[in-house]
Amino acid sequence: MIFKSDNVKAHWDTWAYYHEGTYYLYYLITERSAGEGFGVATSKDGVHWHDHGWAIRESERNLEFLGTGAVWKSPDFEKSGRFICNYSEHRKDATGRTTQNILFAWSTDLIHWTEFGEDYIFKVDQRYYHIHGRWDCIFPMPRAEGGYWGTWTASESPDSGLSGIVGIGYSEDGLRWRALPPPAVEPGTGESGAFYRFGAKVYGMFGTSGQPRDGMWTYVADDVRGPYKRATKNGLLLNLWHTYFSRFLPTPDGVLVNHHSMSGARHFPTAEIMRHICYAAPLKRAVVDNEGTLRFKYWEGNDALKGEEVEVFEPSANNTRSITDGLDIGTGIVAEATVRLPERPHVNPTTVRLQADAQDYEIRIFHDGSMQMGTVDSDGGNWEQQQLADREWDFGGTADLRLLVRRGMLEAYLDDHFMECQRMDCPEAKQVRLGLPEKEDAGSIQGLRVWKMTLPGGET
Repeated sequence: MIFKSDNVKAHWDTWAYYHEGTYYLYYLITERSAGEGFGVATSKDGVHWHDHGWAIRESERNLEFLGTGAVWKSPDFEKSGRFICNYSEHRKDATGRTTQNILFAWSTDLIHWTEFGEDYIFKVDQRYYHIHGRWDCIFPMPRAEGGYWGTWTASESPDSGLSGIVGIGYSEDGLRWRALPPPAVEPGTGESGAFYRFGAKVYGMFGTSGQPRDGMWTYVADDVRGPYKRATKNGLLLNLWHTYFSRFLPTPDGVLVNHHSMSGARHFPTAEIMRHICYAAPLKRAVVDNEGTLRFKYWEGNDALKGEEVEVFEPSANNTRSITDGLDIGTGIVAEATVRLPERPHVNPTTVRLQADAQDYEIRIFHDGSMQMGTVDSDGGNWEQQQLADREWDFGGTADLRLLVRRGMLEAYLDDHFMECQRMDCPEAKQVRLGLPEKEDAGSIQGLRVWKMTLPGGET
């Protein structure tokens, strides 16, 4: 929502690093495949980004796609001044088949990167993992003995008796990695985004596809080496095809989370290939509550998105009671209000209406704080749900609603709890208006304020 590189036509996964007052955002470039390299952007506030363009390009030996990575500080940083990143390429193995390999690069400024030599390639450990499966995307976590633990996307060996696993291992020097047997992951997963230790537990963010609800899920373990079990409460963190691939971002201000959001626009390098046009989403806090549940919360740094405040009008008597003028959806808006939740089930939800050009959207908030987002006709007919969120939290009778809307993407928060992203599928829209349905109780929404975002407008 807040950043897309103008130097490339499309990008997908993101990962981030913080060092000495600067945020570094890396994005997987997907102009003609699932990945040809990655770029980097920098920010002093985590909101407004300066793009530096390409940082790593695939080698001539890559046969399919270059995969996502992460960044960490070399254990000998005080001596070498080096940071390390990983990425992956698909190359031919001794049998002539394609296998994925993890490679590494180093930098002293986190912008310009130099590849390590072939001797440092981390190949699939065939004792535990499938040589012709996934082997991609190490995410590090400091290890008490020195060096790092790592989790990565991997495929189970056919003889393991496991399914839907992730890779686990460690490195003493941050560069030479040793794989350990894969942990049991219940239920199985498809990709490893990140893990982090909060208190006595390790929390993994693992991705799924091909299940009834796909996206990034919380998995919890007592030990880095597992077993990992999916969280029974607030398990689905991000819903795929609206947004994806969350990663932890430790900072002096606490642990944050970055991920990307889909705008609905697409890039077609050929008739056979389609790539989603994605943006880096606003950073979020990662918080584990008193029950041990991982939650994403609003990060106060995003207040830097608030620019000029716009006038909010009294509702008119039209079918949709417009309460703002048309605002540039390319620039984006931030809206905040206090909403009254319905007192019980089966009572009409509290509803906010948005209009992007001629298409109306509704956000419906129910008695338990659960939320639906979708499209509707101006007269309230033909409701079509696009998104559903239930954070399983007691919000009480009222809650503070916050909406971020830009370039066909929407984020919603209740009492600073991140609810969900919505891909509105209107990337070409020019204007957005806020309104209320005619039937809405005017007292159910109080104190509405709206700001233009402090981001560039114009073309999406």
